Amino acid sequence: MAGYMNNYGYPQMNNQMSVPYYGYPNNMQSTIDRLEKLQNQQYQQNYPQQPTQPQTNVNWVQVTNIQQAKEQIVQPNNTVWMMDSSLPRIYVKSVSPVGKIDFQPYQLVPLDENGNLPNQIQQEQPVNTQGYVPVEEFNKLSQTVNNLEQTMVVLNKKIEMYEQLFQEQQQVEASKTSGRRGGGANATESSK
Repeated sequence: MAGYMNNYGYPQMNNQMSVPYYGYPNNMQSTIDRLEKLQNQQYQQNYPQQPTQPQTNVNWVQVTNIQQAKEQIVQPNNTVWMMDSSLPRIYVKSVSPVGKIDFQPYQLVPLDENGNLPNQIQQEQPVNTQGYVPVEEFNKLSQTVNNLEQTMVVLNKKIEMYEQLFQEQQQVEASKTSGRRGGGANATESSK
């Protein structure tokens, strides 16, 4: 049937204009529109759109060393990401609109399955050296202490030697004075 017919078999006339209406009646068209809208809503609920990630056009450039990365030409207002082909490193070189160059190297470190540094790598991290003596200064101090110890040994030997000499001298002097006392007493007794 080409159009909607009225009860008498004649095409229904549009109320606004006296033109036969061969499409769906107004209430049927609105029902179809509502059905399409519901189908679209149901489809969106069953198949939600994935959030779109902003696309960044990062083109990785392979380099063989840090020097080659530093020499990489970068246009103003651009950033180049470079991957070292021999070491686990990446380099980022960017140039501002006015031509200021920023170069930053990064070391790639493997993590465990929880995203933590493995124990071996954690132990290799630098220790806070504030309050520690550098090796060179420690070696100088150690040498000074060894020299002082050797000097103390020599001084102790000299002190022992002087003590012995002093004791011997006292014994000699004591024997001389005891000999004088004894000889003097005999002389006085004999004179009486």
